[in-house]
Amino acid sequence: MFCLLCLVPLVSNAKTSGKTRAEVKRVIIHSIGGPYCKNGSVFYSSSAGNAKRWIEFFNRHRVLGIHYVIDKAGRVEAGVPENQIANHAKGHNADSIGIELVNRGDGKDPYPDKQLGMLVAALRSIIRRWGIDKSAIVAHSAVDKRTFHCGGREIKTKHDPGPAFPWDRVLNAIR
Repeated sequence: MFCLLCLVPLVSNAKTSGKTRAEVKRVIIHSIGGPYCKNGSVFYSSSAGNAKRWIEFFNRHRVLGIHYVIDKAGRVEAGVPENQIANHAKGHNADSIGIELVNRGDGKDPYPDKQLGMLVAALRSIIRRWGIDKSAIVAHSAVDKRTFHCGGREIKTKHDPGPAFPWDRVLNAIR
């Protein structure tokens, strides 16, 4: 069995819930980086590395899993097979496919054309395979409302894919 555009074999030892599913209702877009607090200031974690580095990270992780990682060069790596539940968005895993984009998610790190092109191709393929509407493509930040405190402020834990992500461009390209 192959994923997306027959680019990557769907084999993995990534963490899943162990359950398979027959239906997918949405796709959740993530970015690798995210905010954290250090000495009362908010910083964003690094997103250095390519898709291979990050899929290996998810495959080794004790809890987290992801279906796909797409790096800035447009390379894609498959993790958890689409028909299995991956642990990528707390409380929203059972009916979703997760796609991680290699990006800090801080609003400053750009999303290159090659990365966005592969994302569009992946989304078209997923939409066709699972019969979902493009309105079911959502940000991780839209489904995870958790916060943390830093420097006396309440900060949203999940910002991804972040303010630099070109939603209109991606959604219009899916048509």
